[in-house]
Amino acid sequence: MLFRSLVTGRRYQLPFEETCAAVAAVLARQGWKEGVGPAADAGSEGEATFGAVAKSFILDLPADVSVRVVADGDATLVDMRSASRYGRHDLGDNARLVTAFLAELDQQVAGEVGAAAAQ
Repeated sequence: MLFRSLVTGRRYQLPFEETCAAVAAVLARQGWKEGVGPAADAGSEGEATFGAVAKSFILDLPADVSVRVVADGDATLVDMRSASRYGRHDLGDNARLVTAFLAELDQQVAGEVGAAAAQ
């Protein structure tokens, strides 16, 4: 039986700038080669896209990764995509990249919120 995991974006109760800083910190720890970003989308305030090239868990093949951060009132939305450059099937590699990144981002944000609450 083949299981497909549902990978969803995140909504954080953090200001836009702090969320962008958390995304940048996690990207730096991943060791992924920077691609496009971070760069604010043209003509839109409160939205940023971070681009990078990740290595797949299988065979170390490159995958293009994009993380989008969008201000949404008092919260910030984060979504992510990963696309393999080679092959028709990724054997779940892109979902694992996204899931691992978002889990680490959750920890980063929890650490920042905890540090802010302690002050």
